[in-house]
Amino acid sequence: MKLSNVFLIAALSITSLSSYSVVAKLGMSSEHMLLSDRAKEHLSLTDAQQSQIKSFIELKKSALEQYKEAGKETRQQRKALIQSETFDEHAFRELLISNQDRKIKISIIKARGKNQIWNTLDKVQQEKLDKMMKHRKNKMRNKD
Repeated sequence: MKLSNVFLIAALSITSLSSYSVVAKLGMSSEHMLLSDRAKEHLSLTDAQQSQIKSFIELKKSALEQYKEAGKETRQQRKALIQSETFDEHAFRELLISNQDRKIKISIIKARGKNQIWNTLDKVQQEKLDKMMKHRKNKMRNKD
């Protein structure tokens, strides 16, 4: 193998690995972002606040775990209805209606977690976080 080919393979490998880490950071949720050193420094978070935030995230995650399997079942049922020979509109409506209650409960769990995290911060930290999130939203909007 030529030296130029080895160099090219190494360069491509490094590029692909570094782009993966950037993608992981862009996809980071706002709650998990608060656990980063950068957020800790920018918002002047205490260790106690970060610990509380981490426990709220873990509580939310465990509360959502029970709905994970139900979501898989619903997706399978939906796929089966869509791929059947004849479309049963009534069965599809029933599936959507039965799924609404689960979606509402999931939304409540997520909102409660965000509320708990928000109330962990003092007013100055809340204002800084709000400004950070607006900047992040604008940055993502301009990226598209």
